[in-house]
Amino acid sequence: MKVSKSDMTADYLRQCLCFDPLSGYFTWKARPLEHFKDLRAQKIWNTKYSGKQAGAVMSIGYVIIRIHKQCYYAHRLAWLYIYGEWPQEIDHINGITTDNRIENLRSVSHAENGKNVKTPSHNSTGVIGVCIPNDGGRTQARIQVNGKHIKLGRFDSIDEAREARQRASKKFGFHDNHGRK
Repeated sequence: MKVSKSDMTADYLRQCLCFDPLSGYFTWKARPLEHFKDLRAQKIWNTKYSGKQAGAVMSIGYVIIRIHKQCYYAHRLAWLYIYGEWPQEIDHINGITTDNRIENLRSVSHAENGKNVKTPSHNSTGVIGVCIPNDGGRTQARIQVNGKHIKLGRFDSIDEAREARQRASKKFGFHDNHGRK
């Protein structure tokens, strides 16, 4: 019995994999005959994969697991496995996308997920939401909330701008890890 991506359920997932919520790793189970076209295919698969860690790290940094030619993000499968339902979006609280321990995952909206991002690599000040304008003027601070940019002001130093940005982050409910390196 093959399952399409839209039909994947927690019950079917639990027939295929074991999940350790403390480590965040999936391990393949010996799968039943109804998952395969015949007994030979079942024996080959179970001999090769049963008991082994599932998934591979993609170039973009997420762990992916393939079940019946369908690819799934391990963090989304972890949520389904534990809570029995698909998440909205998954936020890796500590920002490490391969860390799929259940305590490091939270189901959030897209907007909420954007409130826990690292400082972009192209940021010249090292502080998210703080920049030095091209005209050489005073350091600027701003924040984006619900798709709208809010200017926090111009400051004499990066430290002053950082403080203004941190106050705004707290006021608008950004995660404590937002702006990490």
